[in-house]
Amino acid sequence: MVSSEKPLQTIEYNITLEQFLDFNRSVAEENYHAQKRKSVVMGFVEIIIGILFIMVLIAQKNVVENLTLFLILGALLVLFGAYSVIFYKVVFPKQLTASATKQYQKSEYLRGNILVQFYGDRLFEQSGTYSDSIDWENTEGFRETPTLLQVMLKDTRCILIPKTQVLGQVNELKEMFQKISEVYNLPYKKVQV
Repeated sequence: MVSSEKPLQTIEYNITLEQFLDFNRSVAEENYHAQKRKSVVMGFVEIIIGILFIMVLIAQKNVVENLTLFLILGALLVLFGAYSVIFYKVVFPKQLTASATKQYQKSEYLRGNILVQFYGDRLFEQSGTYSDSIDWENTEGFRETPTLLQVMLKDTRCILIPKTQVLGQVNELKEMFQKISEVYNLPYKKVQV
């Protein structure tokens, strides 16, 4: 694409805390899906082994010395297994929400009014005192979730565009991103989370 002085598209929006949390949840779901499954499987294995260990100990209570110590070890194995099973369902989401909320509250960029202009060869973004121009060849591609459009930048950074904030421009943006991804050989990934 040839660079032009007039932007192909200009958007201005704000990111709410809930939209930022949606982004973090979608990234976590995509990145930790395999670990989540492994954690649950290992947790169930630990629970089963712990219960079998306790049952054998109780059956052999007259033969086993330090029965109380071994029962405590078996109970701990069951507890560790239960923690592994519930970690990604209960603990991790709470940690993720707390961490993302803290990050959002500290970020002037995220809480500010964001202006993004898209050109044939680059994009320009501005929020508060921050501004940057990034060539398309220096991006990692595009990602779309049910609630967000994202321009993936280097260093694991991305520009979040909440669909609800640009309702009338969503289809135009998607078409533009797909064309840019073809021209610059960038991935355009749809993620259903």
